Amino acid sequence: MAEQTRAADAPPEHGAAVQGASEHGAAQQGAARQGAADPSGRNTAVLVGFTAVTNLTDGVTKIAFPLLATTITSSPAQISGVALTLWLPWLLAALHVGVLVDRVDRRKLLWAANLVRIVVVAGVLWTVVRDAVSLPVLYGGGLALGVAEVVALTSAAALVPDAVRPAHRERANSWVAGAETVCNEFAGPLVGGLLVAASATLAFGTSVAGYLVGIVILLGLVGTFKVARASDEPRESVNKQIAAGLKFLWHQRMLRMMALVLTVLCACWGAWFGLMPLYATSVMGLDGAGYGVLISAMGVGGALGAFVTTTLNRLVGRRWVMLADLVGTLAMVLVPVLFRRCGWSRRPRSSVGWAAPCGR
Repeated sequence: MAEQTRAADAPPEHGAAVQGASEHGAAQQGAARQGAADPSGRNTAVLVGFTAVTNLTDGVTKIAFPLLATTITSSPAQISGVALTLWLPWLLAALHVGVLVDRVDRRKLLWAANLVRIVVVAGVLWTVVRDAVSLPVLYGGGLALGVAEVVALTSAAALVPDAVRPAHRERANSWVAGAETVCNEFAGPLVGGLLVAASATLAFGTSVAGYLVGIVILLGLVGTFKVARASDEPRESVNKQIAAGLKFLWHQRMLRMMALVLTVLCACWGAWFGLMPLYATSVMGLDGAGYGVLISAMGVGGALGAFVTTTLNRLVGRRWVMLADLVGTLAMVLVPVLFRRCGWSRRPRSSVGWAAPCGR
């Protein structure tokens, strides 16, 4: 009121200056309030923390399940089947999960995925404690964990635009992707191998605790994450939405080619991961800790690749970088074949130590 009285008594030009100053001050206060209310920083920290904890735990379970299978059977097909159950849902359920994520509150989906993980891992832990673990238990648990992982990773990625404002999204996506790579591919396998080497009970018990921590972290998210939808907007069937997406993909030449190439690459990676637990324990003579270190080395390569990819794309072009990736994948799957008998490997259950290469 006092400011209004002084503005009214002042000369016209002075009154305009006072009014401008008042409006500028109000704008600054509004910006300050808006900045204080911006949840981007907090939500980014929550999403990065959730991604780090759950992917670290995923890395542990992906090591523990196949290694536990090697104690039940020596059949390559049966052991690779356990690893396959953890990856197969990405092929069978990813499209349907994508439609689900477009319709349901993403934060609730993350909670549901972690609850499923807790129930499954706790069930496997119970069978381990009672010495009743079997391949059907591992198959069923692996499929359930695989579906939960598809739901969690897809929901977390779709949650970023709702949780973080546009100016901060690039940084948020970078941090989330970095946490996923480091924890799932490097730290998770390393920790998982060490835990399995100590005790399978310890490995699965730690996994239950990790997923519980993930649920608690999600409580820190601020905002509304219910998918907005007009009341008069018709909802298509799930199959119709999937068909429309596949049709769009097929008519985009670049996307179609990338999808086909990635399908072949993922098949090769899946086969490699499926056979590697048995190869590492029987041919290379590694224990759980050694196998975890072996797999975590891929995480180091993944982190290094993420760091240098932008520079390499600029220097030599994306086409040559992608070709190098194809050649590198070919080399990766050929190494166990070429060095099956001509490589340094440790003989299992032998005091001889390290075997000489090529039979020397």
